[in-house]
Amino acid sequence: MLDIDYVEMLEYGMPPTSGLGVSERLFWFLENVTAREGTLFPQTRRHIEDLTRRIYSLPDDSIPAKKGKK
Repeated sequence: MLDIDYVEMLEYGMPPTSGLGVSERLFWFLENVTAREGTLFPQTRRHIEDLTRRIYSLPDDSIPAKKGKK
């Protein structure tokens, strides 16, 4: 992972990254819910900044940029 990837994750509100998530998985098991239903930080649609697209030479149609920015 590059430094710019880490900074980009921080921009979007990266969830806590320590621990094994045992209590979360135990909750899913005891409540009989799926991981998607019981996740505290659900996966959101990923957006790529224009600067990141230029650095990595990504095509414009791969993943949309943030709305309002061109």
